[in-house]
This record gives sequence, structure tokens and C-alpha cells, in this order.
Amino acid sequence: MKNKLLALTALSLFAGATFAQNVTVYGVLDTGIMTQSKNAASATTRTNDGSKTAMLSGGIHPSIWGLTGTEDLGGGLKANFNLQSHISVDTGDSNILSQGIFTRSANVGLSGSFGSLTLGRVYDPAFLSFGLTDPAGFRESFSGSTAIQTATGASRSGLRSDASPDTYIFDRVGVFNSNAVVYSYAANGFGFNAMYSFGEKAGNSSANEVMSLSMTYKGPILFSATYGTAKNASGQKTGNVYSTGIGYPMGNLTLKANYMNGKADDNSHENQTWTVGGDYKVSANGLIRAAYFRSEDKKISNSESDNFVLGYEHSLSKRTTLYAQTAYTKRGSTTTANNSLDLVGGTPVGTSSTVLNTGIKHAF
Repeated sequence: MKNKLLALTALSLFAGATFAQNVTVYGVLDTGIMTQSKNAASATTRTNDGSKTAMLSGGIHPSIWGLTGTEDLGGGLKANFNLQSHISVDTGDSNILSQGIFTRSANVGLSGSFGSLTLGRVYDPAFLSFGLTDPAGFRESFSGSTAIQTATGASRSGLRSDASPDTYIFDRVGVFNSNAVVYSYAANGFGFNAMYSFGEKAGNSSANEVMSLSMTYKGPILFSATYGTAKNASGQKTGNVYSTGIGYPMGNLTLKANYMNGKADDNSHENQTWTVGGDYKVSANGLIRAAYFRSEDKKISNSESDNFVLGYEHSLSKRTTLYAQTAYTKRGSTTTANNSLDLVGGTPVGTSSTVLNTGIKHAF
């Protein structure tokens, strides 16, 4: 009976979205096969448990679905909303670590000549701004998306440590933020974003708060600069994370370089990662991406890592893309927990690992 009620609720939701003016149902399904040469199943021992072949949901784009809409209020003023949910295409699961159905976005706001003001659960605008100059193309897997999360995680130890360990994992690495207010403004190629996330802890209004600033420029060159900081469950500053990057389009070729740094205030970790790379359009439908990442935790010896990624994407239409990508990580010998980038994921310490991923992305 419960499943029938859920199905009827979902159908009524889609039916309402179909007939409501200026409301759009959207989504992306991305899945493929991944083979990894070495894998450390345990983050504690970090020993090699052998090769692994699995299905990966989200090779170049997160698998999502959502509802978005606008209402024209007149005089250039609009009301906007966005609800976005995760989908694991390989299993059909709609939750990320049991965080709820709209764990990616659940927000409402106003936009006009002044810019936009958004309230609710949001993608951290600094995270999105960083993506403009990510040499690896800011794909869901094996790109600078993982690198900036690593740097941010190094600077946010203790954030919401009074909550369930998994509940706020994506807040801790700077992807999403709850209880947030975001102001954005764009003009003449420049973009500016500011975000504040309330900690909502009784008796300590600054505990668990998160703040970020970012600026972008899209013109003859590409530029991004981001900054973020947070406080832990006791109201003490956890650290700072920042990044800066530049891109230079030259016809079909775009070259990019980026630097990011995430440092804990207690001096326990400081991740820094340099990235160079770019993409080249080989045809109207084909794109090659390549990037190199050099990363280390400056506070821990032998924590350095070298990371490479190479990918090809072929568009069959505006909505459907086939892709193949490979990534390589070589990690330092330290067995101490550190915040050095592991682009492949699960690479045993002191060794290297390679992953090959092929898949399909379809948007609707």
C-alpha cells in the first residue's frame, strides 16, 4: 500500500509539473562500466585488494532529476525555484548517504536587474565557479571536482561533527550547503557570488557556519577565484580554502591552469594541488580532454600524488553523449591519513592505480 501511495504521489507531481506554466521537469542519466587495476577497499589499511570491475553512475555528469520553475512578477522581477535529486542509475537508489530526496538542491528565490537572491539548500557557488577553469573539464568523476573537494575537506575538519558522520559529508567538502543564502550578480562577462550558511546551533550562532566568495570572468580569457571558510561545532574556525585559475581559448583548443589550497587552522593538514591541461574539439561532435594534477598534504611527509586523466566524448545528439576516459594516480608512501588527491579513488599507498571508464550520458 505504501509503494502504491508513493507511486501515485510521484505521478501527481509529474502531472502537475506538466500542466503548470514555466515549470520544467529535467534530468540527466549517466552510467557506464569502470575497471580499476588496484583497489584499497579499506581506508584504514590502504592495502591492495586487487582489481575491480563495476558499474559507475556519474562518469562525466551526475545522474539527477529535478523540477525548476519561474514566475514573472513584472518589472523584470522573477520568482525562481529548484528541486534537484540524485539518482544512482546502477541501483536505482535516489538518496546520497540517506540524506533525503532533494539533497542536491531545494531552494527558492528572486532574480532581476539587481542579480539573484536564493535561499535553501544549494550548490556552493564557489564550487561551481572553480569549474570554469578546471583543466579536466569539471566532470563528475576523475576531474578537478574531486581535487577541490579534497582541498576543501582539508580545511573543514570538525564541521558539523555534532551530527551524523555521513549526513553533512558533502557540506564538509564544499559541494552543497544547507540553510544557505546566496547572492549572485553577473554583467559584461563578470560574475560574483557570496554565500552564507547558517549553523543553526542553539546557544552558539556561529557554530557550523560556512561562508564562500567567488568571482569569474568569461571573455577573451577565462578566470576564476574562490574562497571559503567554516567554523566547527564549537564555533571555532576550521580553516580556509581558496583557488585561482585561468583559461585561454584558441579556436578549437582551450588551455587551462589552476591552483587550489586548503589549510586547517590547527595546522594538521594543508592540501595544495596544481593542475594544467585543456580540451580540443577534434570535430563538431568530438572532444578530447587531458589534464595533470600534482597534489600533496604539506603537513605530512611522503603524501604527494601524481594524477593524470585523458578522456574523449562524442555527441550523438544535443542530449546523448558516448564517452571513454582513463585516469592514473601514483600515491606517496605515507600510511598516515592525509589530504592528498587520489583522482582514481581507492589507490593503495605507495603504489599506482589506473581506471578505465566507458559510458553514456542522456539528458531530458
